[in-house]
Amino acid sequence: MPLQFATRLNNVETSAIRELFKLLGKPGIISLAGGFPDSAMFDVEGLREASQRALQEEPGGALQYGATEGYEPLRTQLAAFERSKGVTDIEPHNLIVTTGSQQALDLLGKTLISEGDKVIVEGPTFLATIQCFRLYGADIESAPIDAHGVQVDKLEQMIAQHKPKFVYLIPTFGNPSGALLSLERRRKILELAVKYQVLVVEDDPYGDLYFGKAPPRACWRCPRTCRAAANGSRTAGRSARC
Repeated sequence: MPLQFATRLNNVETSAIRELFKLLGKPGIISLAGGFPDSAMFDVEGLREASQRALQEEPGGALQYGATEGYEPLRTQLAAFERSKGVTDIEPHNLIVTTGSQQALDLLGKTLISEGDKVIVEGPTFLATIQCFRLYGADIESAPIDAHGVQVDKLEQMIAQHKPKFVYLIPTFGNPSGALLSLERRRKILELAVKYQVLVVEDDPYGDLYFGKAPPRACWRCPRTCRAAANGSRTAGRSARC
């Protein structure tokens, strides 16, 4: 008997990222296209030591079911980490630990998007995000970018026109553009969020991966206008999200 899938899957397309990763698993392939790091760079010894320490000092906490929001000592450390970067109004209860930013984006889609809602993204942006939001019925609108990130004048016009449920941005080293949103534009986006009372979702997987001068402060580290999906697996190891 054929399975009767949900109608929301009718317009789901094959994942280009999934097809790409099939190729990346082959020996001898070095790709700069999929965010696929050199396995030799993983901190194997550090991860092994951390795992052993967790199992020795608190095996129950490491292996047992935990709170939906995530392991509380981890959320406490994450809050302290963000405070060290200048966030003044963040506490552990403000945070949810997810298995990668993709789950965070899926939760956003599940809880915020209704059929036909407008969502503004950068053009181009992370393909998996578009697929995720469309699965929940979003009508995606793309704001143009240049070397300095999203063009805020065009973004304001689109916000006024479409009245989106939220705006999704990757301001720091955008995927796939690599664009770095300037400090001036970040400030303007915060002003737009307040002016139009629109939620800005900042995806910040690369904010702590840079050479030389640090990038401008993440938008969500400014007071009360943005929310973020940060991703620690970019620095620790891809499977660390599982």
